[in-house]
Amino acid sequence: MFFLDACGLLSIVIVYVSSIFILYVSISFGFLSIYQDPEIPLCLFLFIVFLSVSSHMMAMLSDPGIIKSQDTPLLSSGIPCRVCNVIKPPRSHHCNTCEKCITNMDHHCPWINNCVGFRNRKHFILFLIYTFMTTLWAIATFLQKYLFCQSESCASSKNSFEILFCMLGGFLCLFFNLFTIFSLSEQIRVIRFNTSDIDTWQCRKFKQRPIYTNLQETFGGPFRLSWFFPVPIKINPFPVEIIEDPFNDTSQYLS
Repeated sequence: MFFLDACGLLSIVIVYVSSIFILYVSISFGFLSIYQDPEIPLCLFLFIVFLSVSSHMMAMLSDPGIIKSQDTPLLSSGIPCRVCNVIKPPRSHHCNTCEKCITNMDHHCPWINNCVGFRNRKHFILFLIYTFMTTLWAIATFLQKYLFCQSESCASSKNSFEILFCMLGGFLCLFFNLFTIFSLSEQIRVIRFNTSDIDTWQCRKFKQRPIYTNLQETFGGPFRLSWFFPVPIKINPFPVEIIEDPFNDTSQYLS
């Protein structure tokens, strides 16, 4: 899904402009100067970049798990939403930005201009993982070039223009690297305890399940190669058992 949200659109522009700049600097001033045979590492780097970009696009454009009115009769339990006029099953919430109720909603992320929900959490996590890998590799490339590379090609290319670009590229890489570390730690917690940020803030508790069960729900089934690629989720959310819910009064769910 694509939403016309000013903050989200600006964040997307920042992501892709920064990515293009990092890619240009990493290849032009990094890979092509520190590697004598850059073909293999460069192809691997570009493949990871491709996975990062495709995961981001899937997270941005996929339906995060919008609850439609025709789904309501299929839900055996839940809380009615006054805004959407649908029944929200456990772990579902209304997003004021998307103006929709989202299945297993975690949060609305401006960096993908979409909610992180059941149908696109996998893509969001893959985007974080592959972005972490690419930015870390780019940082390592810059460090290798300016701290350890003693070849003639390295020494002859260290002009002020290149140094400025590499410093800016390194700063952007560090920013996105730290962002992905923080966001990944949050998603690991969500998978580990089967509780989203919103449910944590609202002090809801669900019966704990094996981590592998939570991973299967997140990545679309038993472990297979498709876990590592941003392919659509075709399964339905697994049932959960609510242990504690301070908002068990129906009126407090009508949001």
